[in-house]
Amino acid sequence: MTDRAVLNIILDNEFEDRFQKEPNKAVDVILPLLNSNPLLYKCIQNFYKRVPINRLLVGDGGCTDDSISVLKQFPRVEIFDHTEFVSQGFSIKKLIEACETEYMIYFHADVFLEEKWFDVMYANREKNPWFESGRKMVTLIVWDPKHDQNERAYSGSQFGLSSALKKVAEKIDDDFLQRNEDLIIAELVGMENYTKVTETFHYHQMLSKRGEKEPPMLLDFIPPKIRRKDDPVWEKRIYTMQWKGLVKYCEPNGYLRNGVRSSIKILRKLNAFEDEKEKEWVNNTNPVWFDIIWGRTNISDVLRKLINKVF
Repeated sequence: MTDRAVLNIILDNEFEDRFQKEPNKAVDVILPLLNSNPLLYKCIQNFYKRVPINRLLVGDGGCTDDSISVLKQFPRVEIFDHTEFVSQGFSIKKLIEACETEYMIYFHADVFLEEKWFDVMYANREKNPWFESGRKMVTLIVWDPKHDQNERAYSGSQFGLSSALKKVAEKIDDDFLQRNEDLIIAELVGMENYTKVTETFHYHQMLSKRGEKEPPMLLDFIPPKIRRKDDPVWEKRIYTMQWKGLVKYCEPNGYLRNGVRSSIKILRKLNAFEDEKEKEWVNNTNPVWFDIIWGRTNISDVLRKLINKVF
């Protein structure tokens, strides 16, 4: 999906309901939810445009924002009160049980679908019982570069007397003002007559490509590293559920073993892991994991980590 395709989704204000055109392909869609981001309306609007939705089944885990009122603006939405459930997984279970169509879709509330998503997925429906698509990341981050504290001018949103700028315009030829016009115009106005107003601001868009004549800004692109603000109470709960969920429902393999060990490592740092208590729980729940957690380090895991570091 190109930058422009993502932008078109965000700016699209026309509601289209694909179900009205292709009811024979209609599927139930499940959406577990505990609050959402400001683009929820656009995400759901995109779902209805791309997918013939029979019913949108929403598990409300206790939303405290406007998510539910946003969802109620769409047709064939059914809201289930799941506020009493401890885990999102149990909410998903109940939503699955409520599905009535032969095929179903499970969405997160923070994704956009490219134009052919449903057609491609529907064409693969008989190859595997459950499958997912690829993904591309879209990051919208707002930060303050403190331009208002710099001496130089930055164009983007400027205001002033037409007469002052007309005097400047008289001095400008068609030659060298390109990506430096903010500096030069401010200098020609006279820096003593130029200032910054700090009580308001504009949002400046940073895309990988701004126009056909400008090369893409891709060479030095580094995906942002996002981490959550530390919250020990939240971390203890989530990482406990993380490792116990994997142990209870899964058999150990490479990446699952690493997931369990990583969660336990974090819990140990938080002084929230009691070995004797958890040994008893693992033995009673799925003892095949016991040696994975408390036994000797698996040599294949060590080699895998070394190879990953080298390559």
